[in-house]
Amino acid sequence: MGFSQGAAMAAVVASILEKGGSQDVLPTIQHPPVKFFISVSGFRMRFDKYDSLYPIRTPSMHVIGTLVIVLF
Repeated sequence: MGFSQGAAMAAVVASILEKGGSQDVLPTIQHPPVKFFISVSGFRMRFDKYDSLYPIRTPSMHVIGTLVIVLF
């Protein structure tokens, strides 16, 4: 689970683990894929280096809000 930049990173990590050695961001990683990830106010990484990671096929839940309430 990740929020904002953490959500974008959670998606990148999920994609790296599902692709295993067939991607070039972290080609030496050895870990089984995650079963799902949760993205809260996440976004797609817009760097050329990460284009090979999309689309992400790992199941995910995306929480997107439009209202911010601040309580004092």
